[in-house]
Amino acid sequence: MGFSSVLPNFFSFMRVGPLPDRVRYQRRYSPSDIEGEATVIDKISPGRKGGVKFRGTWWSARCPQAIALDPGTFVRVVGRQGIALLVEPISLPS
Repeated sequence: MGFSSVLPNFFSFMRVGPLPDRVRYQRRYSPSDIEGEATVIDKISPGRKGGVKFRGTWWSARCPQAIALDPGTFVRVVGRQGIALLVEPISLPS
């Protein structure tokens, strides 16, 4: 068996062009996927991102309100902006 007979068979499994629709997959998020409670891990300051632990994973997060959220604060996830979660404190500080 020569090299010239193996090479075309080796590359025959490769497909050129776009994937068919049944293979293409894009995750669509429903509001319930990005809502819930999280815990602040890295301080979130006004206008700056911090970090939260949400459903067992670490996410970058920001607060649309002009308040600082310290580590250990429980927050509610209210949305998403790009790859950052939007969070609000469960109870506003006094």
